[in-house]
Amino acid sequence: MAKPQSKRSEYNPFAELADIRYHKADHLDSPTSKNSDTSTSRHSRAKSQDPGFVKLTAYVPKELHLAAKIRLVQQGREISGLIEDLLSDWLQRESAARS
Repeated sequence: MAKPQSKRSEYNPFAELADIRYHKADHLDSPTSKNSDTSTSRHSRAKSQDPGFVKLTAYVPKELHLAAKIRLVQQGREISGLIEDLLSDWLQRESAARS
């Protein structure tokens, strides 16, 4: 038997994310990620099962993670895509600085 859910007055960031995702899905024409066109055709399986990907773990402040996650959900993107974009941009800047 399922436990009855108690009403909580606590802030739930996951409820906010779900609400944003639900409402955003109604009017998204296409993904906004720079790599969205190539990522779906390039990878037909989950990233966790794709040998071309590795898992990356980092510790960031909770507030920073939540703010980034909310913005990404609003944009229809995933955090792994953001990390990929940021690392690629950083490597390009580093290469240009060495030239």
